[in-house]
Amino acid sequence: MSEPPLLSICVPTYNRAERLRLALLCLSEQICGLEEDVEVIVSDNCSQDHTREVVKEVQSRMPLLYSRNAENLGSARNFVKATCELASGEYCWIIGDDDMIRKGKVAKILGVIKANQDLDYFFMNHFYKSVEERDHTILEMGSFLEPSVEDCFCKDLTDHRMKRWEDLLVIENSCPTTQFTSMVCHIMRRPLWREGARQLSLKGDSDYTSLDFSFPHLKVAAVTMAGKPAFYIGDPCILLAVGAQEWISLMPAISFVGLDQAIDLYKKCGVDKSIVRSLRDYYYQQYAPMLFTGERRLSVEGNRYLRAFARQNWMHPLKMGMLAYYAGRKYVLGSVIPTLPRPIFMMLRAAKRTFFGISTKA
Repeated sequence: MSEPPLLSICVPTYNRAERLRLALLCLSEQICGLEEDVEVIVSDNCSQDHTREVVKEVQSRMPLLYSRNAENLGSARNFVKATCELASGEYCWIIGDDDMIRKGKVAKILGVIKANQDLDYFFMNHFYKSVEERDHTILEMGSFLEPSVEDCFCKDLTDHRMKRWEDLLVIENSCPTTQFTSMVCHIMRRPLWREGARQLSLKGDSDYTSLDFSFPHLKVAAVTMAGKPAFYIGDPCILLAVGAQEWISLMPAISFVGLDQAIDLYKKCGVDKSIVRSLRDYYYQQYAPMLFTGERRLSVEGNRYLRAFARQNWMHPLKMGMLAYYAGRKYVLGSVIPTLPRPIFMMLRAAKRTFFGISTKA
């Protein structure tokens, strides 16, 4: 019986056969000669297009495990199936069917893992390009592309060990609250991933205002890795394509509600208060203004996000008040006065009364 591979590369997909074709082309060119160390798995979430035919074509060039679900499980449950049921490697890595691993980086990543097998977790720096540029790079440039520092999510391009997983949150980056939201940035020891996946609540229909459905990989990493050492691969090994995400219209709700839950989770997992406070401040400044139209009125979508936020935070009036304050600062600089939209002002007034014993006056 052969030894299990070191790394399982899991590619969940749904109705994106041509995107998948290029992702697998990129992989097939890189794992040649590394088959003992790497397995590639495609978990097809009941696609209705020609995904099966694309996979059969690729299987003639590289070993590839293909599994098609009898029904669409939703993206989060498909991630869990790919990593917990289909994969057999010591470590697992989920990549998108619209991502691109830069030429030579699979071998580099394997080398880093082999040199640090006492660690359970590796964080991958990444960069963003349009999906058209991603496709062109794979087809015309053999997946070779040198990103600029400005393109990269994290600005530290060196590779090094971290004393604690949560110290990754303070590395300079483009958006601190989204440090762990890209599924492709996580490589984890698979038994630990399975342990964390058991804590996900994925019953019922997919709810993208739920952290478990929106960012299951973030929750798995947080509950299993907080306080433990990790490795940071600053070399930007992965291109994340922008423009191919069918769920992009959900991003405001995912960001506004899901990231609030993520910060709460960091706190629950024992992340330093200073880190949590910094993330919370950034969250309010970045996302609170998205509630509004330009006329200081709640937008239709903003009203929906606010209701979702209120449902999960009705026992936390200080959080409601902080949201109100930062939302209002976009329109009323220097002081918070009752020219704010009424729902926001009422939340702010209630929070200040609760915590400071004062009311908000003009």
